[in-house]
Amino acid sequence: MSDTIARESLMSNAPEALIEQVSRPTSNRLLLVEDSNFFQNVVIRAISKSLPHIKISSAATMAEAQILLENTPEGFFLALLDLNLPDSSNGEIVDAVLEYNIPSIVFTGQYDEHIRTEMLARNILDYVIKDTPSSLDYIVSMVRRTFSNRFIRALVVDDSRTSRHHLTNLLKLYQFEVLSVDNGHDALEMLLEDKSIKLLIADHYMPNMSGFELINAVRRNRPRHELAIIGVSASGGSSLSAKFIKYGANDFINKPFMREEFFCRVTQNVDLLESIEALKDAANMDFLTGLPNRRQFFELGERYLAQAKRDPKSVIIANLDIDFFKKVNDTYGHDAGDTVLKGVAALLADALQRPTDIAARMGGEEFAFCALDMSLEEAEAYFNTIRSNIEAASFHAAGSEIKVTVSIGLVAGDNIDNAHSLNSLLNLADEKLYDAKNGGRNKVVASSL
Repeated sequence: MSDTIARESLMSNAPEALIEQVSRPTSNRLLLVEDSNFFQNVVIRAISKSLPHIKISSAATMAEAQILLENTPEGFFLALLDLNLPDSSNGEIVDAVLEYNIPSIVFTGQYDEHIRTEMLARNILDYVIKDTPSSLDYIVSMVRRTFSNRFIRALVVDDSRTSRHHLTNLLKLYQFEVLSVDNGHDALEMLLEDKSIKLLIADHYMPNMSGFELINAVRRNRPRHELAIIGVSASGGSSLSAKFIKYGANDFINKPFMREEFFCRVTQNVDLLESIEALKDAANMDFLTGLPNRRQFFELGERYLAQAKRDPKSVIIANLDIDFFKKVNDTYGHDAGDTVLKGVAALLADALQRPTDIAARMGGEEFAFCALDMSLEEAEAYFNTIRSNIEAASFHAAGSEIKVTVSIGLVAGDNIDNAHSLNSLLNLADEKLYDAKNGGRNKVVASSL
C-alpha cells in the first residue's frame, strides 16, 4: 500500500479531514546565482563546510542559470539568488527560477523595502541582505533547514478553511510535508496513529474540542521532545499565550503574523526538537559504529524480556566477539581496528531481519543481539549466516586487506519467568561464547534454556 493510500485510509472515518501535500524535489543540489566570483566562492565554502552532502551548481548570469535549469534533470531543492546580475538587473532571475517551482532565497546587497515586499509577494522563502558575517551564517542555516524540512511531517488543525489553507501553504512553501484537518478530534486520531508527525500547528477556538483540550490530550502520549506544538489564535493576547504554553504547547503566535515571524518560530522549535533527538542518539548510540550502545541494549532488552514474560514469547540473546582482534590493532594500528569494527557493525545492521531486532556494541570488539519470536534452530541458522558473511568480508585499511572471523554464543528459550533477567541470559550466552572460543573460534555455539 502506498503512503498516499495509507493516509487516505487513515482519514476514511473523518470526511472533513484534508491532506495537503506538496511534491518536493528529492535532489540534494542547490542553485547559486551570483555574479561576484569572490562572494560566490565565500558562499560555496560556507555551505560545503557545514553541509558537505549539498551539491552546488553556480552561475554568474541569468543566461548561465537558464542553462543549468534546463540541463539539470534531478532539479534543485533550493536556489540562492542575487538580484543584480549583468543580464538581469531588476530581479528577472527570481521569476525565471520560480517557473521551475524551486524554493528561492534572495541573497543580495541591495536593500529596498519596496523590493523586499515585492519579492516576498512572489513567494520566495526569504529576503536576506549580505551585509554582515551573520547573514552568511543565517543563509547556511536556511539551506540546512529547507533541505531537512522535506523529511518532516507537519499537521495543521484549524476550523477556518481560510486560515487552515494559509498555514498549510506557508509550511508547504518551506518544504514540509503537510497534513491538515479542521477539528481537534481528527487531529488527535492522526497524532495517535502517525508518530512521524513532528510539528503541530493548532488553533484555539474550534468547536467540540478547543486548542487547550487538544494539546492536553496530545501530551498524554506525545511529550515535548517528540512533538513540537505551536498554538495560534486571533484573540487572547499574552494571557492566552501563557495558558497555551502551560497546557503543553512549545510556542504561541498571535494572528495576524508576519511570515518571517511564523517561519522563525517554526524553525526554532523544529531545531530544538532535532537537537534533543541528537542528544538522545548520542546517549544511546555507539559513536564509532552507529549501533545502539550497552545502555540502549539494556533499556530495550529489558522491555523485550518483560514482554516475553507476559505473552509468553521466545527470546534470543546472543554475544558476538571478533576473534584475535588485539592482533588486528597490533599489526595494522587502531585506526584499522576501528575500520574493522565499523565494517562488522555494518554487516550486523544489514543482517537484522525485523525492525524490532536489536544489535548493539557492548564495548571493545564485543556485540550483543536480542530478538523475540525466533526458535533455537532459526537462530543457529541466522547467526551462522552472519558468521560466514563476516568471514567472507574484506576490510580495507592501512593499505591492507584485513579479514577477520567471529565467535558467537547464544541462548534461546520459550519459558521465560521471573528467574531470568537480561543479565543472567547474557551470562549464559557468554558461557556459550567461551565454548565457541575454546572450540576453535569462528563458530556458533547455541543452547536452549
